[in-house]
Amino acid sequence: MGSVSGNNKLFLGFLEITAQTFLYGAFTMIMPMATKTLLARGWQGIRRGPNAVLFWITLTAFLLSTGYLVGSLAAFWAKLEGEPGRFSSVRTTYNAVMLINFIFADGVVVWRMHMLCRSHFSRKLLFIPWLLLGILSVSVMMTIALRIVSTASQRPTGLLFTTVQTCANSLSLATNLVATAMFCIWMYQQRRLASKNLSNPINRTNTRVERIMMLLAESGVVYCISSAILVITEAIHTPVGGTVGDIYSPMHVQLAGMYPAFVIILVNSGGGAGTSSSHDEYNEAAFEDTTRLTSFIGSPVT
Repeated sequence: MGSVSGNNKLFLGFLEITAQTFLYGAFTMIMPMATKTLLARGWQGIRRGPNAVLFWITLTAFLLSTGYLVGSLAAFWAKLEGEPGRFSSVRTTYNAVMLINFIFADGVVVWRMHMLCRSHFSRKLLFIPWLLLGILSVSVMMTIALRIVSTASQRPTGLLFTTVQTCANSLSLATNLVATAMFCIWMYQQRRLASKNLSNPINRTNTRVERIMMLLAESGVVYCISSAILVITEAIHTPVGGTVGDIYSPMHVQLAGMYPAFVIILVNSGGGAGTSSSHDEYNEAAFEDTTRLTSFIGSPVT
């Protein structure tokens, strides 16, 4: 029976490593594109301001994801050799550190919403996602601190650690839901206004501004779904111990790590056909709001 349980754990570990490697491979592909976009204005562009923040966020997230994959591979190899506890303490600590990717990803989601929607919502409403992000940051730091103390003292934190980590995951979901919902409301209002003002609404879907808006909305929804899956799977226990969330979490933190780089690429992905759209082809307010965001990343919308 113990052998069967051990084989099941190895199989689940193999699935985790496979999925994590696939996501990391995608990260390695988009990282150069994101870096190229940030360097569109030369090295001076990333020495200060939003571009500098985005550059260091994406670089730090990439380094964290790289270290996490290496640690996961080492831990899985140790299991294959019959020494599952060889890297257990190091990996459990690094698992907590990887939650920093949540702060990076959620921070980009909130910043993106704020840049586009700050003239359409009151300050009180705009403050809500920032407040959630701040509480999330505190929760993540507490999770990391508890894990470090537990590892150093060899004393399990048990329920306290699980509670704080669950709060961090739930706060990440809440932050994304609120920021993405506000962005989608803003986008819906702009689409309605544009439909009233345009004589030929069909051509509206070909504008660069709207493509950027749709891509940002869709990516935000996908990330929200992934966050929701993580929270839900934490409550589903497996026959071999632990939860389904323990298996899905490594994939989600890799996704969170690549999300800032992905947003950078999406904002600048509207090139090609339709880039000659003028302000008259699309709602003036939507154009100005989107330009406010893209002006910080690579070349602005024209």
